[in-house]
Amino acid sequence: MKLNYRAWSITALVFLVPFMLFSGLALIADSTTVVHFSKSQQSGEKYPASENTGEVVKISGVLKGTVWVANGMEDSLSAIDLATGNVVDTVAVGTNPHILNASPDGRIIYVINAGKHDREPGAHAEEGDRNMSMSTDMEMEDESSNHHGSNKTGEKTVMGKDLEANSLWAIDAENGKILAKVSVGKGPTHPMVSSDGRWIYVTNTDEGSVSVIDTAIWQVTETITDLPEPHDGALTPDGRLLYLATAGDATMTVVDTQTRMVTRKFGVGTKPRGLAVGGENGEIAYITNKGDGTLSLINVSDGKLVKTFYVGEGAHAIRVSPDNDTAYIALSKEDAVAVVDLANAVVLKKINVGRKPEQVDLSRDGKWLFVINNTDSTVSIIDILEEKVVGTVRVGEGAYGIQVVDTNFSVEKSSSHMKI
Repeated sequence: MKLNYRAWSITALVFLVPFMLFSGLALIADSTTVVHFSKSQQSGEKYPASENTGEVVKISGVLKGTVWVANGMEDSLSAIDLATGNVVDTVAVGTNPHILNASPDGRIIYVINAGKHDREPGAHAEEGDRNMSMSTDMEMEDESSNHHGSNKTGEKTVMGKDLEANSLWAIDAENGKILAKVSVGKGPTHPMVSSDGRWIYVTNTDEGSVSVIDTAIWQVTETITDLPEPHDGALTPDGRLLYLATAGDATMTVVDTQTRMVTRKFGVGTKPRGLAVGGENGEIAYITNKGDGTLSLINVSDGKLVKTFYVGEGAHAIRVSPDNDTAYIALSKEDAVAVVDLANAVVLKKINVGRKPEQVDLSRDGKWLFVINNTDSTVSIIDILEEKVVGTVRVGEGAYGIQVVDTNFSVEKSSSHMKI
């Protein structure tokens, strides 16, 4: 009996040990999606760098709402519950989801489906290869349905078709359901939403245009043309003016949203990318210039370029604090976020994050900054008061766009979720 017992024990161990090991690893992987880390990379000699010590800072109970992330290589959106810091669901969308935005009440998420996983919209602006972009644009046109071109006749939303590429989709922020799909121009990048939620302006970087969508009927009612490689944009609080970072001629373009006409242009730095509005009535525009790592400050009402100054390599997305005193800029070539004193036009600090930060978003109260690290496929969470990263959430491959909303996402109500 002793021999049999030993034999049985050995046999049990052979089967149980791998099972226990596998279960343990699975438990670790599923227990949380928040990863805390330390990083020794310096962000430059001129400015003090943050120190991520690896200290675990609990964010549970501090934040409420949802952070949405566009996973470009996985054709999906990740929903991060801010109460726990965990990815609670993944929603399937179109091809190569890019930049996100939200309705003013936070109940609808807007996602741009750029199409073609092998390129970022407007990539030719980085490479300077126009011939390659022209052939790619022709291929992209075949992927989407019924481009509106440059007409002013409304293009109806096709709810029965997939519209996987060159499109804007509207997502219910509470349950992930697809509310509408609208075909736009080639190489779309940024959706800008009016303060009343009625209008969405989509920059079509490869087509050199902006699609104007009426959300009351989910149609493109007009297309604003002759815009050289428009990227990011922002509306003034009253919705009368639309500012655009137009990389093709290194300018910021001002569009009257009532006449849909270009009214003014300002010269800025090389390859303008990010844009934010400031001032009491939106009279100040802040434009990041990725090509030369600068930030341009423009007083639109006075018609003057106030200043252009260096902030860091690969300056891309920008968010401005609610008091208009501070700007936070993703530095994609420094793996950091620049904290900028706007009144004195000086970089106060650089906070180390993940690899190739491209997009950022700020909580409504201005206390938390969320940074997309494209190469790592992670989101860095920054405590603004402490000026340090307090946690990192792993999301899908090719993470790019990010949007914070106060709406809590419900997995139980979701009907379009994917397995995480």
